[in-house]
Amino acid sequence: MGEKVRMVAVLEVDKEKLAESGGSFEDEMGWIEQSGIRMLEYQEQKGEYEYASFLWSRSRGRYEQVNRAVQTEQLCRNRLQEYISKGWMNEDYDTSKAVFKKRLVSTLCMEWEEIKEVKDNGK
Repeated sequence: MGEKVRMVAVLEVDKEKLAESGGSFEDEMGWIEQSGIRMLEYQEQKGEYEYASFLWSRSRGRYEQVNRAVQTEQLCRNRLQEYISKGWMNEDYDTSKAVFKKRLVSTLCMEWEEIKEVKDNGK
C-alpha cells in the first residue's frame, strides 16, 4: 500500500443542481474512490467573516495588513483610525491609502480520538 496523506479540499455544492440530478453528495463523490482517494468525512461549513485593514507601503510598493483581523468591519475601521490618530503607524505607510478587506474563515474539526494512558512504571 502506498504512502497516505490527509488533504483538505473545499467544495462548493449547488444544492439545487444536485437535487435535479437525483443523486446525493455521497453518490456523486463515490467516483473518486476509483483513483485511490477516499472521503473520510465531510462537514457543511457556514463560516464567518473577519476584517482587516491594509495600508500602502511606500518602500515595498504594495498594500500590507497593519492590524490584527477582527470580527466586524466597524471595529476594523475604528482600530485603524485609532492607530493613525495616536501615531502608532510606521512612517513607511501612506495612511491616506487604506483598504479594508474581509475573508471567510471556516474551522474544520475532526472526530475526537481517545488518548491512551501511558503507564509511568515508577520513572
